[in-house]
Amino acid sequence: MAAAAGRVEQRADALLGSLGKVIPYDAGWIAVRDPETRTHRRVGSDGDTDALARYFALPEADEELEALGMNRFQPPVPASALPVPLAETRAWGEYLLPAGFNDGVAMALFTDDACHLGFLSVLTSDSRHRPASYMGLLAGLRPLLARAWTGSRASPPRRS
Repeated sequence: MAAAAGRVEQRADALLGSLGKVIPYDAGWIAVRDPETRTHRRVGSDGDTDALARYFALPEADEELEALGMNRFQPPVPASALPVPLAETRAWGEYLLPAGFNDGVAMALFTDDACHLGFLSVLTSDSRHRPASYMGLLAGLRPLLARAWTGSRASPPRRS
C-alpha cells in the first residue's frame, strides 16, 4: 500500500483502514509536520479525528510534544506513559478527554536522515481496548508509514 500509486492521502487512509482491522481504535490519524509553521496537517484519518485536527493545528502543540519528548525517535508512546497526568496536558485536557477519548498511542515518524515527518496516533474511548498492547505492531509499521509519503525507506535516524 505504501508504494501504491495515488495521492499520499489515499495511501494513508488505506493504511489506517488496514490497521483498524487489527488494532481496535475509535480514531486513527496520520499527520505531516510542517517544520516552518510547526503545525501538523492530516494526511490520513479514520474515525472522528476533529479533536486531533484542532490540537495539531496549533503551533503550541509542537512545543508540548517537544516538552513531553514525543518528537524523538522512540517506541510508540502510550498515553499512560506520559510523564504527567493526561488532564494536565493540553492535548488530552483540552481536546482528547473532552472528545470522549481515554487512551491512545502516538508514534513520531522519521526519514532515514532523521527528518521528523509527523505522527501516527490511535485513540480509543472504550476502556476494554488498549492500543498500548499493539505497540510492537505499530513500531514495525513505522518504516512503511513513513514510506507512504516519502517514497523512501524510513529507519531509525542515524546518530552522530
